[in-house]
Amino acid sequence: MQKITYSEIIKYALKKNNTIKTRLSSALLMVVLLANLQTLGQQEKSANVMPFNKVIAPNATVSNGFFKVYHQNKEYYFEIPDSMLGREMVLVNRIVKTYANSSTFAGDQLAPQQVIRFNKTKDNKIVLYNPSYTINPADSTSQIFASLSKSNLMPVKATFDIKALGKELHSSLIDVTDFIIKSDLFSEEASSLTSINAFRDNIEISALRKGGSGDTEVNTSILLLPEKPMQPRYFDERIGYFNTSSLIYDENGTKEIKLIKRRRLEPKAEDWEKYLKGELVEPKQPIVFYIDPSTPKKWIPYLMDGVKDWQPVLEKAGFKNAIYARLAPTKEEDSSWRLEDAAHSAIIYKASAIGEANAPNIYDPRSGEILESHINWHHGIMKLIHDTYFIQASANDPKARTTHYDDELMGQLIRIILSHEIGHTLGLLHNMGASSTVPVEKLRDKKWIEAHGHTPSLMDYSRFNYVAQPEDGITGKDLFPRIGDYDKWAIEWGYRLLPQFKTAPEEQVYLTQLTTERLKNPSLLYLNGDDSNENDPRAQMEDLGDNAMKAGEYGIANLKRVVPNLIEWTKEPGQGYANLSMMYHEIIGYTPNGAPYGQYSNYIGHVLKNIGGIYKTPRIAGDSAAILQYVPKSIQKQAVLFLNKQLFETPYWLLNKEVLSRTADNPLSVIGNIQKITFNKLVNNNLNLTFRSEAALGDEAYTATELLSDLKNGIWSELITNKPISIYRRNLQKNYIIALNGMLGNSRDASDLSSIVKAHLQVLLGEINLSISRTSNESSKLHLKYVAELIQKTIKN
Repeated sequence: MQKITYSEIIKYALKKNNTIKTRLSSALLMVVLLANLQTLGQQEKSANVMPFNKVIAPNATVSNGFFKVYHQNKEYYFEIPDSMLGREMVLVNRIVKTYANSSTFAGDQLAPQQVIRFNKTKDNKIVLYNPSYTINPADSTSQIFASLSKSNLMPVKATFDIKALGKELHSSLIDVTDFIIKSDLFSEEASSLTSINAFRDNIEISALRKGGSGDTEVNTSILLLPEKPMQPRYFDERIGYFNTSSLIYDENGTKEIKLIKRRRLEPKAEDWEKYLKGELVEPKQPIVFYIDPSTPKKWIPYLMDGVKDWQPVLEKAGFKNAIYARLAPTKEEDSSWRLEDAAHSAIIYKASAIGEANAPNIYDPRSGEILESHINWHHGIMKLIHDTYFIQASANDPKARTTHYDDELMGQLIRIILSHEIGHTLGLLHNMGASSTVPVEKLRDKKWIEAHGHTPSLMDYSRFNYVAQPEDGITGKDLFPRIGDYDKWAIEWGYRLLPQFKTAPEEQVYLTQLTTERLKNPSLLYLNGDDSNENDPRAQMEDLGDNAMKAGEYGIANLKRVVPNLIEWTKEPGQGYANLSMMYHEIIGYTPNGAPYGQYSNYIGHVLKNIGGIYKTPRIAGDSAAILQYVPKSIQKQAVLFLNKQLFETPYWLLNKEVLSRTADNPLSVIGNIQKITFNKLVNNNLNLTFRSEAALGDEAYTATELLSDLKNGIWSELITNKPISIYRRNLQKNYIIALNGMLGNSRDASDLSSIVKAHLQVLLGEINLSISRTSNESSKLHLKYVAELIQKTIKN
């Protein structure tokens, strides 16, 4: 292999600097010459660096971008400018095409994003690093920096020989063919490379990659991150933003820093003065979503409206016309444009039966800047939208009482879901606590609903207004959720620029005070609904209002209107009863692991959260209010009363004979399954929670003993009234004993809870024995004798 000699270096340098030589002194020329000698002399020492034209043929295909990409003889080369060494980039893999019966779909992102960085080593190799930003020193000059560096070396993903220097001697040519085929950065090994195209801010790699039952076409985007990161904004747990965290080391220890994820919206240079005066300005770079060409044309206007709904919200941060959607360009308009590219945001329409939409973001981990979002819109969500609106709204909206909605209604429902996903692309998390700030009775107030909607946040899972009753006159769009006061506040907090503060810590002081002041408005409450709030009845999905018992009663009243009409409202000419069965189960259903998915089951689940519930409100140091508060005893007793009345008293309205004769459901199973799952939750979760609150509150607590007593009064009321026990109630009572038996059998708790349960069963056994002697109903007597024996075995064991 030919080497570059010093004589060639000198000739090149003299040629390169010819114009300089005629103008500058010989001394200055010598400085320039020595600089070339020093740089290229090191290259010669690395050996095997070829002249550029010996590696890249004149007929090679060239693609120009922040790297130049060369293609020849099935080989691909990157020409990396020296200015790009050390620059961070994000690598994202997405499916373009996949084989039939795959668990993935075109447009899916494969694995999380990766940050990469090319650097040149002292021995003149190009190394690709995979840096992490989860651990950082507060000060690179501190003593701890050296120790931290030794334990946190950047992973090396590849090392490349420099094949040649660029024609200007300020770039390095490397062969990336094997790397792209085999590296785990690209999800799976490639069977072939289809294309690599370079652009100003991104490189797009298309390849067929192995896996599963066949090859999958995968697009890999390498997106150049900003040379200067956007100024970050620190996360405040009282406002729901996606965030990225890192552990900062300094001389005093460690602390976690969280940065919110948000878009970069900035005024144009000529508009800064207007912005600072409070005038609305258009951003230098608006947020644009491109709509998948595969999207059915009739839904495109509604998707566009769902994006545009956030325009007035972003005006709260000082920007007008800051977000909109447009059709993806055709091949004739832009032959290089690809839906999978990470250089733009898009709404991807997926031919999938999955009933969901989601909106993952690609972001800069140094600052939290959201770079782009691909919203995954699965075709199956149309069924979910229909079914949810049918169940929750058909009592109030006649247009909901059919198996197929007209385009206008379906379009508006699509718009709502898409608008919710756009909120995620702006960085907003779910706010499951928003709906809990609204008094239940306001949900029936037509004027109030027209002014405020039924929840302060579209980011809540509040769906439709199931509390409204037909006589309230609330229908159509007034049943829909919409962007509310919390959403407007959250966007203002996250996107209003504060140039008077030069650093994130300076901003934080101001924003913390502002947030504390604003949160005096209770409608701005944020609760995330994750595991940290799992026992907070305010932070639930699919619920409405500040009182689950009242909301549930109104919801059940509407279901009582729906069930008798299911046969009529679900019929289709020439079809069987599949629609009827499906919608009936959408009312009663539970998943196999006990999670509610039916509407009636949801109401029961919402109420259960109140028993032993714990309010957990995000606070900061200095707040006078407590973070933890236990649900008041009166509310918990109200919850048990609801269960006794709405579930444990047999809900015969659910057992509509006309419906069951067509769905072929076993009526004992319909009710029994819901009751059994409820018992299991009561004894395995709620009972333990009441015991915990008793330890914390003492005499003020709703105790485990009181809970069991109140349940007994409802579940075993026939022991007092001496009425015959129906088959449904006999099933209920057996399941109650079985649940307590299971709790005692599985308990390894050294506390008093097992003793309390046994004492409760002994009291119940005494009452059952008295009732056996009094009852004249043979079925009741046999049942009571059986459960008495069951209790005796439980106590004995």
